[in-house]
Amino acid sequence: MPVLQAWRPQAGIDSHEMGSDVEFYVDPPTGPVGPFFPEFASRWFESFGNAHAASLDTLGTDYMTRERYNYFYPGYTTSYMSYQGAVGMLYEQGSSRGLALTRPDGTVRTLEDAMQNPYTAFTAALEHTASERETLLTEYVQAHREAIADGEDGIQRYVLTDESGDPHLLAEAVDLLRRNGIEVDRLTESAQLSNVQDRTGASVGSRSFEAGAYVVDAAQPRNRLIRALLEPNVPVPQDFLEEARARVDRGENPRFYDITAWSLPMLFGIEGYSTPDDSGLNAERVTASAAPESVINGGEASYAYLIDGTQTAGLPALLHLKERGHRVAMLQEGTRVNGDDYTSGTGIVYAGQSGASVHDDVRAVAEQYGLQVDAVGTGLATGDRPSLGSGQVIYLDTPSVGLLAEEGIQAYSFGWAWFTLDRQYDVDASVLRTRSLGSANLDEYDTIVMPETYGTEAVQREAGEAGLERLVQWVQDGGTLVTLGSGTDVARDLELITLRSWYDDEEHADSLRVSVPGAMVATDIDRNHWLTAGVPDGFHGLVDSERLYLPPEGPPNPSQRAGIRYATGGDFTYSGHMWSESEARVPGAVFAYEERVGSGRVIAFAEDLNYRGYFRSGNRLFLNAVLVGPQAP
Repeated sequence: MPVLQAWRPQAGIDSHEMGSDVEFYVDPPTGPVGPFFPEFASRWFESFGNAHAASLDTLGTDYMTRERYNYFYPGYTTSYMSYQGAVGMLYEQGSSRGLALTRPDGTVRTLEDAMQNPYTAFTAALEHTASERETLLTEYVQAHREAIADGEDGIQRYVLTDESGDPHLLAEAVDLLRRNGIEVDRLTESAQLSNVQDRTGASVGSRSFEAGAYVVDAAQPRNRLIRALLEPNVPVPQDFLEEARARVDRGENPRFYDITAWSLPMLFGIEGYSTPDDSGLNAERVTASAAPESVINGGEASYAYLIDGTQTAGLPALLHLKERGHRVAMLQEGTRVNGDDYTSGTGIVYAGQSGASVHDDVRAVAEQYGLQVDAVGTGLATGDRPSLGSGQVIYLDTPSVGLLAEEGIQAYSFGWAWFTLDRQYDVDASVLRTRSLGSANLDEYDTIVMPETYGTEAVQREAGEAGLERLVQWVQDGGTLVTLGSGTDVARDLELITLRSWYDDEEHADSLRVSVPGAMVATDIDRNHWLTAGVPDGFHGLVDSERLYLPPEGPPNPSQRAGIRYATGGDFTYSGHMWSESEARVPGAVFAYEERVGSGRVIAFAEDLNYRGYFRSGNRLFLNAVLVGPQAP
C-alpha cells in the first residue's frame, strides 16, 4: 500500500496462477462491478483489453475475457489499485503444475508456455501505457477531480465514534482508512449535524457529536474507496442478480465471487453515521496513529482494578495478569462502582488479594494493550447492581488452547483463528493436528478450537474413528470444544450437540439450499448469557453460507442455550444481498450456541467469527468462548 500511494501509478497489474482448466485470462471483467467502482478504470479496461488481445493473437495463444472475475468486492489487489486511482488489471495464467501439464485434449502446457502468456501481456500493457500516456495522465487527473466533485453532492460526510463500541477497534478503523490514503479529521469541539443516518442507513434526524469523533469528508481524491468502505450497503447490480438467480434455479453456482457486505462500522462494531450536511466544523487532521494510550485512573488501587468490557483486549490482558499470579475475574452483567458505569464483560483484577507487584504488572499489561483501567477502593456497587464479588462474577484461570489444523481443516479458517489469538491478542495456542487426535494427550488442553472443515468425512479420514471418539470423550470429561461454521456440523454429526438444522425438518428436506453471499445480519442478543458479555450492542453477524441452525425442541433448558440468534420481525435487517428464501428462513436462526455435554461443553457458531481477520466485532465472542468457556457457569 505505501508503494502504491507513493508511486501513484496510472496502471497496475495483478498477475498470478489459476487452475489448469483455462489457458489465460485478461480483463475486461465480468459483472458485477461495484456501483462506486471508478469509471476511469472501467473505461480503460476496454482500451487495454484490445491491446492485450492484439498481442495474444500474434502469439497464437487461447485466452478469455469477461468471465469468472468481477470487480464488485473492493478488496482484490486489482480493485484496490483502481480505488487508489489506477487502472487495476488482472492476469490469470493456467497452471502447468510444475514443468509441464498434459491437457485433456492431449496437448502439453509447459512452464515456458505459462510464462510466455503473461510476459506477452505485460509487454503489451507497457507499450500501450507509453503510447497513450498523454491521454492516460489527463484522464487520471480528471478522474480525481470528478471524485472530489462527487463528494460535494449527496452524502458529504461520514462520522465514526466509539459511543458503545471498542475504542481500540475505532482506532484500528481510523488507522486503516489513513493507511489507504483517506484523510480523516477529529472534532476539537462538539458539532450538530442534520439529516443524519446511522450505520444501517436508518434516519436519526439531527444529531450532536462530541469532541473526539472522527470525520471523513467525501470530497477528496479517495472518494470512491470512502463510499465503498463506509456506506451502509453496496447494492448488487440488478442485471447480475437476474443472471445469478437463473443459475440458482438451475442448481448452478450463482457466481458471487466474494461477499456482498463489508461496511467497516458493522465489521468493527463501532458507531458510524453519514450525512449530506456540509456545515463548517472545528476539527484537526489526524496525522498519527489513533491507537489509544494506556491510562490508569485513580492511582494505585486498594481493592481492585477494573477494565471496562467495551475493551475486547481487556480479556486476554486479564489472563496475562493471571499468569503473573494475580486473581482475576469477569463480570457477566454491567455494574456501577464509584459513580461510574461498567458494561458486561468488565474485567476485575483483585489488587487487595495480590502482592505489591500487582500495580506494576497492571501498568505493564495496560501499556501492552493500550487499555484504560480504573482503580477502585471498594467492591460495593450502586443499588441492585452486582458487586465485584457477586455471583455474576466468573473467576478466570489461563486455559491451555489447542487449535485443530491441517488435513480436514480449512487452512484459511485455521489461519484466521490463529491470527486473532496470536497476533491480535497475544494469546498462546498450540497447533493440534487432526491426525493426532487419537494419540495426543488431550487432557493437556482446556479448550480445543475446530475451525471450518471440509466435512465430517474429511475430518474422520484423518482423525480416524478412534480420534473422534477420543475428542467426544474429552468433551464429556470436562473439555470445552469451540466450533466455527462447518465445524459445528461435525459436532452435530458426532451427536455432541442437539442443535438442529432447518433442513432436518421433513417439510424442508427437499427445499432448495440457498446460500447467503456474505451479508451482515442484525441479531438478537441474550444478555443473560455469559457468552455475550462485552459483545457490542447492534452486533451484526457475517453470514456466508447456507447453514440454518435451530435450537433443540422442547421447553427451555439451561444446558442448551442460544446466546445470539438472528433478529426477527421489524428488527430483521441486513447489509449485502440475500435471496427471498433466505429472507424467510434466516430470521430467528441460531448464530451462537452453548450446550453442556457431561462435565464439558460445546460452544458452536454458525459462521466463522474470524473471517479474513476483518470481522473484528466477532472477536469478543470468539475470545469469550475460547478463554472464558472452561470456567463459565
